[in-house]
Amino acid sequence: MSQLPPSVQHVICYLRKSREDEEAERRGEDTLAKQRVLMEQDVLRRYSLPYDLAEEVASGDSIRARPVFQSLLPDLGTKYQAIACKDLSRLGRGSYADMGIVYDIIRDRHIFVITKDAVYNPGNFSDLRMIRFSLFFNREEYEMTLWRLTEGKYDGAAKGKWVAGSVPYGFRYNSQTQNLEPNDTEAPVVRLIFNLYLQGYGYRAVSKQLSTLGIRSPRGRQTWQPEVIRRLLRNPAYSGTLVFRKTKRNKLDGRVTARPKSEHIVVAGAFSGLVSKAVWDSVQEKTKTQTAGTQTAGTEAAKRNWYSSQDKVQGVRISELSGLIRCRRCHHALVRQHGVQQYKQKTGTLSHYEKEFLYCNRCSYAVKYRSCEAQLLEVLDKLPFHHSLWTKTIHQILTEDTAEPTASDSIDEQKSVHRQGKADRQDETEGPYHSLRRELTERRQALERRLVRARELVLDGTFSKQDFQQVKKQIDAEVNQLDAQLSAMAPRDDGFLKHVKHADMPSKDGLNATSQQLQQFPGKVHSLAQIYNRLSETEFKNRLLRLVFRTIDLERVERGRGRNHPGSFNLYVRVKPDFMCTQEDIK
Repeated sequence: MSQLPPSVQHVICYLRKSREDEEAERRGEDTLAKQRVLMEQDVLRRYSLPYDLAEEVASGDSIRARPVFQSLLPDLGTKYQAIACKDLSRLGRGSYADMGIVYDIIRDRHIFVITKDAVYNPGNFSDLRMIRFSLFFNREEYEMTLWRLTEGKYDGAAKGKWVAGSVPYGFRYNSQTQNLEPNDTEAPVVRLIFNLYLQGYGYRAVSKQLSTLGIRSPRGRQTWQPEVIRRLLRNPAYSGTLVFRKTKRNKLDGRVTARPKSEHIVVAGAFSGLVSKAVWDSVQEKTKTQTAGTQTAGTEAAKRNWYSSQDKVQGVRISELSGLIRCRRCHHALVRQHGVQQYKQKTGTLSHYEKEFLYCNRCSYAVKYRSCEAQLLEVLDKLPFHHSLWTKTIHQILTEDTAEPTASDSIDEQKSVHRQGKADRQDETEGPYHSLRRELTERRQALERRLVRARELVLDGTFSKQDFQQVKKQIDAEVNQLDAQLSAMAPRDDGFLKHVKHADMPSKDGLNATSQQLQQFPGKVHSLAQIYNRLSETEFKNRLLRLVFRTIDLERVERGRGRNHPGSFNLYVRVKPDFMCTQEDIK
């Protein structure tokens, strides 16, 4: 090994953590400080040369992942004639391409390498060969270490150990068993989410209810996002199933792609799930029928029931065209947008202009709401009208009675199955809010009993006062969190069950009034359009349209240009066979 020649005037000391150093830092050690002391007092002191320190906080196997080292490369050979490091592996053990870059810079720019054991001269063939050997074996060591760690994760996952990274909401990680356990505070919230979804709530409705209750999101925020609810409902961990090795990352562009299902590691029953298998299966079956932004069911009756329950539970008036019209281009449902805008006239008085549109979120266009309704009324006016069929239709509008299984029926069947599971056992009259409040109350009582036991341990000398204060502080924090959730639930607790059970029914007064109106219809009206106009509630109008039309697709023809030049569109409707028949066809 060589000594430093007079041509070396300035040295850069490069400090970087190794994988072993990262493990030591987890134990509280400052490895970079130790490395700095070693290089300054043991290595650089041997040479009376000025030097600069460069500390790499980030640790990566590639040059791209080490910004400090990247910034040094242009100065090697100009500002610095030598680089000092603890050993050659600190210069990099990344890909063979990175190794070639480091080696070429050392050789071509004639950079001396100073380590704690030797000095490498780039003009000496033996020293260059030692550098090549060192870079190669360091890379092989890195590959072997990475392979062992990866295989260790795969083996642990196959045995049911949790090695999948961050802990899902509702669980906590047990370092002794290396597995997941229910979090007593968050687990009831997860069960509430699954129950609400089975009650007919969509992603947005569930997130709104959780935000109203004051329950914090997994990241501690006051509001929940629908996408969080969607991912939570599809996470197999909540059924006790561990799924690992689902994706892989491309090292070149960082993109994550899905692996084939044959490569997945799936362990059913790896830990205790938060919901029963019956609940999990019901939710997954329901998510299969859900499109982006709109929850659908398998039958026309289930669709009608879902829209009714969604809007009624949230206290929103169901509009005439709710969930009926879809964009012919993207096949997604158009949503109603309504607002009132004020204009100040020249006289100083305020005038109000009501805006009402149907908007396609995917294609980003809007059409006038009442123009669509008017076109549908034209179709209703031209359809055959006969009282014999309409007698049955009136009953369906008022009661939504149908021979097909409704969504509420399926929910009742699901509830009876869910009660068999230990996690979801509850009374027939108990809703998800009652279940959550009961679990939170039981958790609070358990914490109070734990505090009483801690006081007893202080009295018999087992606990010191400091131990008791620490336990009391932890218990008080959990109790305060539970009290906050219970107080947020209190105002809505009594009314929730009634909303859920009767969400698909209109108000009693509206039902009686409309029933009296419909009894006087025969003989006074001659078209479905007249029936539509005489219905008192928009929800009944929506039911009528759902009974008549199988599908309604909207195609925008021309974009609107202001109030005087509205846009044009076409409606493509499919009418159900019953309403295409004439009186003679029925006879």
